[in-house]
Amino acid sequence: MLGVVMTFSVVGTVAAETVLRFAEGSPNRGTRADAIEYFFKDARKLSGGDLAFDMHWGGSMFDYRTTVDGVTNGAVDMGSILGAYNPSKLKALIIGDLPSKFADPWVGMRAMYELMTTNEALQKSLAKQNLVYVTGYSTTGVQCECGGDSVIRTVADIKGKRMRAVGTYAKVWVAHVSKPAKRLNSMVDLYTV
Repeated sequence: MLGVVMTFSVVGTVAAETVLRFAEGSPNRGTRADAIEYFFKDARKLSGGDLAFDMHWGGSMFDYRTTVDGVTNGAVDMGSILGAYNPSKLKALIIGDLPSKFADPWVGMRAMYELMTTNEALQKSLAKQNLVYVTGYSTTGVQCECGGDSVIRTVADIKGKRMRAVGTYAKVWVAHVSKPAKRLNSMVDLYTV
């Protein structure tokens, strides 16, 4: 999934001892957390120690649905944003969420970076929301994490399972999960399938 974007509100010139608040919806473990920590370390080094970060992990300040508004309104300076949770505000970012069995995560991230940083219409759209695209993350292909003794190796293995998915993937799973339509629609609205 390429629909994650790190954004920040437009801030003035970085002065000595500038601390930027950063909101992240997931916990501080795993590959994405490592990448964020690397970014912080590198930014601090490149600024000669003048730039620091006040990190808020695990949705403690804003979750993925509310980070866009938090950054736009200046409650935080930067944050990780999933396009799937903000499709009406970040329409172009959803392009990176389209599943493809031939996707190369690095190529996809670079293509999204070029699109989001060079397309005049997209830059105007971000500027209207007081956002600047910094970079994207990729979780590569679909990952199924199963509880208990469940194993998913084929589409047939999905039938009857309780699933949780977001964005484009939620819509794909809908076709393979047997739930009453009313319950399924509310689950899709909540991004839980």
